[in-house]
Amino acid sequence: MVLLQPTPARDGLTLFGVRLPESCGAKRLGASCPGCGLTRSVVLAARLEPSALALNPVGPVVLLLLVGQVPWRLWRLARLRRGRAEDPLPGLPWGALVAGLGVALVAVWLARLALGLPAP
Repeated sequence: MVLLQPTPARDGLTLFGVRLPESCGAKRLGASCPGCGLTRSVVLAARLEPSALALNPVGPVVLLLLVGQVPWRLWRLARLRRGRAEDPLPGLPWGALVAGLGVALVAVWLARLALGLPAP
């Protein structure tokens, strides 16, 4: 995240000042997709820039989940080292969380299509 920089127009990313090629197949075809703007939104959210919400409001949520993985995984590794390999929270609905993110991405995408907003 530190090496990636959004372009001034927020329409792409650069790495060491070199613009990265468009990686989204839908965008190359001139269409939008549910994840449109998500990578740029996560990068901007990591920089605490409010414009992250304009690109894709799900981006800051994804960033929080990614950052939250670090203490969670470290805690799990510490438990494994102490010989406690059982799942301490077996009831956490990880599948539902991922499905919820997918539903949120599709909902934002459909709302943009319905309002006639351009792809970010």
